[in-house]
Amino acid sequence: MNSTCKNLFVLLFLTTAIINGQNHISLKPSDFQWDLKTLFNEKNTWDEEIKKLRLETASILKLEGLIAKDYKNLEMVLDRVSSLRSKAAKLVVYTALKENLDYTSSIAQQRFLTALEIEDEIEAATCFINKEIADISEQNLAAQLKGNENLEKHLKRINRIKEEGNYRLSNETEKTLLGMKRLWLQSGQTHQAIFENEKLDWPEITLSNQEKVVLTPSQFYRLRKHKERDERTNASITFLEYLEKYKDILAIQLTKRIEIELQLGLLRGFPSGIDSEFYMRDGFPIGSTDIFRKAALDNNKQIQRYCSIISSLNDGGKQHYSDIYIGTASVDRNFSLGESIDIVYKATEHFGEDYTKKLDSLLQEKTFHLEMTDTKRIMWAIYPPVGGAKPYTIMPYDDSFRASSVISRALVGNLAQHHYLPDTRDDPPVYNNGIIYVGSLLHRDYFVKQAKSKKEKLTYLQAAAYGLYNTFFKYAVYASFEHKIEQKLINGESPNGEEISKIYYEVLKQYFGDEIEIPDAYAYEWMTIAQPFNTYEHQYWPVAMAAACGIMENLNSPDIMNLLIGKTTPESDRSYQILKAAGIDFLEADSYTPLFNKMKVYLDDIEKLINKK
Repeated sequence: MNSTCKNLFVLLFLTTAIINGQNHISLKPSDFQWDLKTLFNEKNTWDEEIKKLRLETASILKLEGLIAKDYKNLEMVLDRVSSLRSKAAKLVVYTALKENLDYTSSIAQQRFLTALEIEDEIEAATCFINKEIADISEQNLAAQLKGNENLEKHLKRINRIKEEGNYRLSNETEKTLLGMKRLWLQSGQTHQAIFENEKLDWPEITLSNQEKVVLTPSQFYRLRKHKERDERTNASITFLEYLEKYKDILAIQLTKRIEIELQLGLLRGFPSGIDSEFYMRDGFPIGSTDIFRKAALDNNKQIQRYCSIISSLNDGGKQHYSDIYIGTASVDRNFSLGESIDIVYKATEHFGEDYTKKLDSLLQEKTFHLEMTDTKRIMWAIYPPVGGAKPYTIMPYDDSFRASSVISRALVGNLAQHHYLPDTRDDPPVYNNGIIYVGSLLHRDYFVKQAKSKKEKLTYLQAAAYGLYNTFFKYAVYASFEHKIEQKLINGESPNGEEISKIYYEVLKQYFGDEIEIPDAYAYEWMTIAQPFNTYEHQYWPVAMAAACGIMENLNSPDIMNLLIGKTTPESDRSYQILKAAGIDFLEADSYTPLFNKMKVYLDDIEKLINKK
C-alpha cells in the first residue's frame, strides 16, 4: 500500500471511529457534503433525462382504462404509475437541492421549474387511476390483494384513493385543477417582491447609542428581538406604520390566495379550503382544524402567562406584546457542531442501544449539507426519501443555539424517515414534523436538566417555553386570522387592507387579552408574516408540535417508539391515520393536553426559580 493510500485509509478510519465512538467534537460543517447520485445519475445529460421522462409520460396514457377493463391489471398499472411518479419526485428534489445550493444559478432555477412542470404533467397524465380504483368494489379489491405481496406495497395508495373517492372530481376537472395553486404561487409574489427589495424607501431610526439604522425588513426582524424593550418597540412601530401604505395591495394577494383554496375546497365538496387542505394532504377529517383553534384559544391564559413571565424576566413593569420576540435572546454562547451532535446522543441515550446505532449509521450517510457558502440559500429542510432515495437535509450550521437545536431536529427527524418510501413528495407533514419537533423538545429538555446555575436554568427554560409559543401559539394566531378571513369570503365579503388589519388586531387581543399592551401599529403586523401569502402549510406545524408533546409523554408505548424510527401503519401514509394508530387522535381535544401540560411545567419551573432566594 503506497503512502497516499495509507493516509486515506487512516483518515477514513479516524472519521469512522469518531462517529461510531460518539466523540464528535472534531466534526465541522465542511465534513458533511452530500452525494446526490441516488436522486440523479449525472452520467446522463439533463436533456436526455427530460426527454425520457416526457416519452414515458406520453406512454402512460395508454394504460387508462386497463384497470376498469380487468382488475388483474391493477398491479401492473400501479407499478408503472408509481415508478414514473418516483422519477419525477426525485428530479424535483434533486433540482431543489441544487438550486438551494446555488440560488444565483439561472440554470439551476430553470431546471427546478422544469422539474415542477413535469411533475404536474405526470400527475395530470396519471390521475385516471383515482376514479378507476375508487370504482373497484371492496370484494373485488380484496380478491386482488389476497396473497399478492407485490400489490400490497401499493396498499397505502389504494386506501388513500378509496378514502378520497367522494372528494375527487372528473379526470378532466382534476387535470385542470392540477398546478393552479402553484401557478398562483409563481405569479402572486407581491409580498416577496416588497420584502426582498432593499432599495425601497425604508424608514430610518436612531438607536439609543445614536447609531442610525435603515429599517429594511432584515433589520426589522433583527431589532424586534432587541434585549431592550424601548429599542424593539420603536423599531417595530416605525416599521409597521411604514408598511401601512402597502396594506391594500397585500390584502389582495392574501385574500386571493385564501379564496383560491376556498373555491377548490368547495368544488371538491368541503365546507372550507382549510378543511380541504388538511384532508387531501394529510387525512385529517373535517372539523379537525376547528378543534385545534378552539384548543389554542381555550388555553390562551398560557400565552398571557408566558408573556407576563417574559416581561418580568426582562424589562419588568407592564406586559408588552413586543416581549414575546426575545425568546432565546439570553442564550449568548456558541455551540460547535460536534458538541451539538454529542448532545443529540446524550438526549436520546434512554431510547436504547439500537437507536444509538441508527444515529451512527445516519452520520455516515452523505445526505447532509451543513456548510454555509456564498451561494447557498439559508433554509432548514429535510426532503423526503422519494423513489427509494434517502432523506436529504440542508441547513447552515453557524454555532448558534438555534442551529444546535435544528441539528437535533435534523438527526431525529431524518432518522424516522428511512422507513417511509413514498413515490411522490406528498409527505405526511404533521407526522414528519412531529418527529422533527421531538428533536427540539429533547434538545431543550437536555439543556434545562444540565444547567449548572439558576441563571443558566432560567435562560434555557425561557428558550424552551418560547419554543412552544413560537411553534404552537404563534401559528394558532395565524390560523385564527386566516379562518376569519375565509369566513368573510364565504359570506361574500372581500376585506380590504384596513379591514384585514382590524381582523388581525382583534385576533391578537383575543389571544393576548387586555393586560398585555399591544400598540395599534401591530394591526399591520400581518404584512410581515410570509407564510399566509403562500399556503396553509404553516397550520400543520402547531398540530405537529402537539403530536411531538404527545409522543414525549408516551415514550413507554412500543407504538409511540416505533414512530421515532419510522415504523408506522402499513395501511396509510397520512398523519391522522398514522398517529391515531399509535393512540394520538386529533379529533379529540385531549390530544392537545400534553402540549399544554408541557408549557405549564416550563412556566411553573420558571416561576419557582424566580421566587427562589
